[in-house]
Amino acid sequence: MCIRDREQITVDQRDWKEIFWDPFASPWISPRSCRYVFHQRWMDLADLQSLFPEKTRQIEDVFTALTGKESGEWGAGYYDEATDVEEIKRTMAGSDWADANRKRVRPVELWYHTYEKAWFAMFPDGRTIELRDDMPATAQLEIVQASQQVVSAVVRRMRVAVFLGNLLLQDIPTPFPHDEFPFIPFIGYTDRYNFPYGVPRQIRDMDIEVNKRRSMALALLKSRRVLAESDVTSDSGGLQHLYEEANSLDGFIVVDPGKLDRIQIIEQQNLAPSQVALLQESEREIQEMAGTNAEQLGYESNVTSGVALQKRMNQASTMTATCLLYTSDAADELDGVDLGGR
Repeated sequence: MCIRDREQITVDQRDWKEIFWDPFASPWISPRSCRYVFHQRWMDLADLQSLFPEKTRQIEDVFTALTGKESGEWGAGYYDEATDVEEIKRTMAGSDWADANRKRVRPVELWYHTYEKAWFAMFPDGRTIELRDDMPATAQLEIVQASQQVVSAVVRRMRVAVFLGNLLLQDIPTPFPHDEFPFIPFIGYTDRYNFPYGVPRQIRDMDIEVNKRRSMALALLKSRRVLAESDVTSDSGGLQHLYEEANSLDGFIVVDPGKLDRIQIIEQQNLAPSQVALLQESEREIQEMAGTNAEQLGYESNVTSGVALQKRMNQASTMTATCLLYTSDAADELDGVDLGGR
C-alpha cells in the first residue's frame, strides 16, 4: 500500500517485449527523465471493439487497412496444398499492428506527461492539499477557509492514450491517484550504454565456446593430415586426388610401385580430447554462473547423505550471480510501496 495516497498496489506481470520507453531515458523509466512509456500487446479484434463500442466501425476499417483484406475473406478454402505454407503465413500476418490469421490487433497504450497549472492549499502544520476539479465545491471552500494560503504551481500530470494505427481511441488522465508511470522494471544489469541485460548474457561467451569446441572435436575425429612426396603418384588427379581419398571414409589410394612408404597419413583424433576438455570447462563455468548443479539436473553426484543432498538442492535454486533490481532513482520511487514480498 502506498503511504502517501493509500493506494492499493496490484502486482501483475508484463512481458518485457511488450514494454517500450523513451530511448533517451534510462531503463528504470524514472518520471524525472523519461518522457513516455507505452505498452503494446496483442488482443483479439472483438475484445478491442468491446472496449470501445462507439468506434467499432472505425476499428474494423483500420484493421482492414492494416491487413489489406476484409475480415470475412479469411475463410476455409483459401489454402492451396501446392502453396508454400510459410509464404501464406507471412502474407496473412499483415503488419506489426494487425494479424489477419488470428484476427487480432496490437493497440498502443501510451503513458506520457503533460504540464498544467494547479492550486494548492497550504496549512500552518506543513500539510498541503491540492484543489482538484473533481472535488465538490463545498469541500474546496472548507479547505480554503481552513488553510493559511492558496498558491498556484505548474505540475506534471500523467495521461494515457490508446491508439491503433492512426485511429485515436482515447486520451484521458491517469486512472490512478498519482502521476507516476504504472510500471516498475525489474532488470538484472545495465551495460555501459545503459541498456538492460540479464544473467544469460554473462554465459553467452561460454555458450559460443561450447558450440565451437564441439564442432572442432567432431571435425578432428574424421580429419587426417597427409604427408607425401611430389612424385608418389602419376595419377591424373595428382596430389589433390590423393589427399581427398586419404580423408575419405572409404578411400582408395593408388601410388606408383615402390613409393608407398613415401606417404605418411597422420590421424587427428588425438587432438579431439583436448577440445572436449576445454568444452567441459566451459560447461562447468556455465553451471557455476547459472547456479545449476548435478543434483538439479538429475545427474549422479558424490553426495551420499540426505542433508547434503538438500543443501545442494537449495544451492541449485539460488542464483549465484549478484543482481540489482533497481537503482537509487527507482528506490526513491518505490519508497513506501509494499510489493508483497516480490
